[in-house]
Amino acid sequence: MKSKAKYNETFIYDDSALEREVSTIEPRFGAFLLDVVGKGHRVLDVGCGTGRYTIHSKRAGNTVIGSELVHSAAMGARKRGLDVIVADSETSFPFSDAVFDRAQCIEVIEHLMDPEATLREINRVLKPDGELFISTPNAAWWAHRFLLFVGITSFGHSPTYPVEVNMHIRHFTLSTLRSFLHRMGFTVVRTQGTYTGFPTALAEYFPSIAGLLGFIGKITGGLGFLAKKNIRPSLFSAGLVFHVRKSGLPQSP
Repeated sequence: MKSKAKYNETFIYDDSALEREVSTIEPRFGAFLLDVVGKGHRVLDVGCGTGRYTIHSKRAGNTVIGSELVHSAAMGARKRGLDVIVADSETSFPFSDAVFDRAQCIEVIEHLMDPEATLREINRVLKPDGELFISTPNAAWWAHRFLLFVGITSFGHSPTYPVEVNMHIRHFTLSTLRSFLHRMGFTVVRTQGTYTGFPTALAEYFPSIAGLLGFIGKITGGLGFLAKKNIRPSLFSAGLVFHVRKSGLPQSP
């Protein structure tokens, strides 16, 4: 059986990932991130990958350290001039208690065997009242619900990203993520959805009507106003974004 690090190395990161441009970040998402991390802070980027988001927090005027399990991804981040350590967030970080003002954990917890261990470590290294920006896909997104209704499992894989590549093994809804973060010693400050993807998110599953779905998406604007106004993100948002503040210690298992 492959080790976790070796499995990730083989199936997750390749040359295209290392060359991905940071300019592709969705503007609302990026603005939310920078609003949380602020300026002049010491920031930990958990599961930073090739530094796609790390670099934005650094450019905002922060001292940012990235933590990444996969060596090739960490090397990619270092090529961007970022300070990155190779570490497994599900064990422990090589940092003392209460040394970071902010942390960011972007599209990571859905890949973890033990997300509780990671959140406990984030809590430990954050200063009192330290803040965390965290995001993950929404398991209760309308597209997931529809696909399950017609007998298609979309969680963690799709025709474009099969299960051996995507590796989403933990699934959260708005309410379960809120509850989880509360148990890990965090108070929710603000939440935000990402995009609705209506109805084009279904195109790869129904290629014979992809053109029609694209046309509907174009004339309806993908119902993007629902995401912009944060209307029912538990249903209409493909992703969940939380800004939380450390308010205590994690609850005992």
